[in-house]
Amino acid sequence: MDEKLRSGEEISPALVKAIEELKISIIVLSKNYTSSRWCLDRLMRILECRKTREILVLPLFYDVNPSEVQHQTNRVGEAFIELAKRFNDDEMKVEGWKRALKEVANLSRMYLGNRQASLVVEMEKLQLRSRF
Repeated sequence: MDEKLRSGEEISPALVKAIEELKISIIVLSKNYTSSRWCLDRLMRILECRKTREILVLPLFYDVNPSEVQHQTNRVGEAFIELAKRFNDDEMKVEGWKRALKEVANLSRMYLGNRQASLVVEMEKLQLRSRF
């Protein structure tokens, strides 16, 4: 992907196109991740592409436990409930977000705790076999 997002261009269509062309997706989940419709919509799209194109999805959990994401508990759950209230008339969307959060929490993952970490160093620690 050599093309840059041009000034004035909508982010969503360009980002959706970029997601569809990915080979690897690194998702950084934090305590506030579930407060963003934008993040959850992109997560759902990434996971859809994972099923159809078998892209590698690597979730990184920063200052949040994967089980909090999976079950939407603690701060993750509070943020999700507040977001879901704004979309209470779109039950399918909210359920889709819940399924996506459960799915991403069950993938092979890296838990970063609350420490500062260099992504490059942490990625080198992963022992992944390249599928590409």
